[in-house]
Amino acid sequence: MVSQVDRDHRPVVVVADFLGAYSLRLIPGVREVLQARGVPLLVHVHDFFTPGVSPLLRHAFADGGVRAAIVLPMSKAQSHDDVDRLLAAHPDVPAVALGAPTGQRPVVRADNRAGTAALVRHVAGQEGVRRIGLVRGVRHHVDSAEREAAVRETLAELGTRLDEALVVDGEFARDVTYDAVSALVRAGHRFDALIALNDEMALAAVDALHDHGLDVPGDVLVTGFDDDETPHPRCSLTTVSQQLHQQGRRAAELVLGLLDGTAAEDVLVETTLVRRSSTQRPVPGTTRVPPGPDVVPAGQATVTNAALDLNRAFMACSDERDVLRELGSRLARLQVSRCFVVLYEPVADDPAQQRLGRLALAHPGGVDALAAGDASLFPVADLLPAGVRHELGRGTLLLQPLGVRGHELGHVLYEQTSLLQHTAEVLRMDVSSALAAIARHRELEATVARRTEQLRREIGVRERAEADLREANAELRRSLRRDGLTGIANRSAFDEHLAWAWAHHLRDGDELSLLFVDVDCFKLYNDTRGHLRGDAALRAVARALEASVLAPGDLAARFGGEEFAVVLPATGPAGALVVAERVRHEVRRCAVEHPASPVVPWLTVSIGVATARPSASTGPRDLLAAADGAVYEAKAAGRNRAVLAAGNRPAR
Repeated sequence: MVSQVDRDHRPVVVVADFLGAYSLRLIPGVREVLQARGVPLLVHVHDFFTPGVSPLLRHAFADGGVRAAIVLPMSKAQSHDDVDRLLAAHPDVPAVALGAPTGQRPVVRADNRAGTAALVRHVAGQEGVRRIGLVRGVRHHVDSAEREAAVRETLAELGTRLDEALVVDGEFARDVTYDAVSALVRAGHRFDALIALNDEMALAAVDALHDHGLDVPGDVLVTGFDDDETPHPRCSLTTVSQQLHQQGRRAAELVLGLLDGTAAEDVLVETTLVRRSSTQRPVPGTTRVPPGPDVVPAGQATVTNAALDLNRAFMACSDERDVLRELGSRLARLQVSRCFVVLYEPVADDPAQQRLGRLALAHPGGVDALAAGDASLFPVADLLPAGVRHELGRGTLLLQPLGVRGHELGHVLYEQTSLLQHTAEVLRMDVSSALAAIARHRELEATVARRTEQLRREIGVRERAEADLREANAELRRSLRRDGLTGIANRSAFDEHLAWAWAHHLRDGDELSLLFVDVDCFKLYNDTRGHLRGDAALRAVARALEASVLAPGDLAARFGGEEFAVVLPATGPAGALVVAERVRHEVRRCAVEHPASPVVPWLTVSIGVATARPSASTGPRDLLAAADGAVYEAKAAGRNRAVLAAGNRPAR
């Protein structure tokens, strides 16, 4: 890389394992300072679920490819240790840490103790607060340890002992905290306040308390730490602001000082107590007004819509060019100004051989972004081929690996004016899944070809080879008919089954019913819960559909995005309504929380039900249109219900 890009234009790299509220507020501060000095920024976001250092990050460091590093706190201890080893292997790369003091490099961090002490004094000073509970974070995390120590020390100064029975581990995770606080309440423990060591755990605690009949702040006061500004429909959170934007600026200033040869010292950033409604006891005789509905920033809503649209488009892609063409045509809607997708060549048997890649997409370039691609191979360690490698020397590029289950498919570099978590999830997860599915289909096709050739050569074992060939062909057909995300039938399988059922009942004259199922407020769910949880919610709805269709000829399928459909042969309106209500019941049993929903605080569906007796003058599309119209009626009537199409209702 250095041979092609002037050393003065090498980027500073920010190392993170997740692009969440914490990093999204730190990185703009870093970028602000570096841009003022004309220093390019490269943000590497590793797969949160895979501990350790990605090969892609090692490539970025290879041959002096980065100028300096700013390391964000790692969520997993192994990732933290591996990053330390990587930096130790490159002593010529100045580095600054955020959050966790290492003794090896300067660190910028918040004054956890002062902020936590102010928070504890505020809570303990509220009327009626005697018993205080604590939700701890990740054990190895320095922030968690410092905040917990400050809680204990401040309570001791105030003459209050922390009851260990009221201390639970939340691991800085929403689901872990929800279960831990729920268990605390079910065990009969009583407490007047709950101090969580970050905002995500605090919001999960609010949900758990509410679901067990306890009001915040009427029954229990709840506080967090970080001030990540996540909206919540039940209360606004008292917390501590650790000035993340300022921390990012100070980290960038330290890095520039190190590059200029200035000795750097650790920086402790002041924290500020932020008082909100979660610690404000209601005045007797007054009615507490809950916060209004969540307001989704316009830019984020646009990106969410584009992400859902792209997900639907990927379902119809049959090769890499289709995937990249769909991505390239939507980059503007995803608010991406630059994007480069590099796909890797298969690894040879020789592990020492240098890994090679090819530039498959270069944007800007509009719909025909592929035209800017470069089919020639280049070393992956260079990140980009010679013709566009100068792009690394300007602005801010996010660098993410593409792949699933440890299988490297390539990497993507892209730039946004405003960093948005949804874009990172789309470009890593959805593109990776689409490319992996195509690769799997190719492998199956190759298996069929190999088995066919083997059959020709091995006449003596023809019977066994034919069985293998049938199984490979069957698996190929199944994979082409299965939705990659939910595992149920895909749109293609649905269209085939509906056409078959229509033709069958055209002959026998029986009734055919169709359910059209739409997940309520799913864009709002993605906006507030994130793309990862959105995928999990769609899988839960798919399981509910499969559990609801019982007859041999019934078929549940994903129609596209958050829309599903169910074909019910030999079923009239009454029977179809029974199945629709069974679907709603099974979705409710999944207990997927949706606190931002204006309907109820869990995931619901609206269902349109239509029945037809096939005739030569009508077709399957008429039945589908009737069910689709009934869905809109269900939504207009308040959602979370099943509505029979107008033409199927009994006359009054």
